[in-house]
Amino acid sequence: MPLASLAGHLCLLGCGVAHAATFTGTVFEDANYGGGAGRTRVASGGAVLPDVTVELYRVVTGGIFIATTTTNASGVYSFDYGRLQPRR
Repeated sequence: MPLASLAGHLCLLGCGVAHAATFTGTVFEDANYGGGAGRTRVASGGAVLPDVTVELYRVVTGGIFIATTTTNASGVYSFDYGRLQPRR
């Protein structure tokens, strides 16, 4: 099966419940983005964006809001999912 086809079938390979994960990224502006798959910050030459609100949702369970955080001076954000609880 091609890798692209595996995305929806990964549980066939032996799934378990994920108990902890850290989601980290950098928010940046890509002023010359032409559409498509997107580019890395380095490839875009984009400026990082501090003090941006980033929201985390649990998509599998209908888009339940989990948490929010703010980027630091370097545009970096991080969620420690093992410590988060869904908000209702």
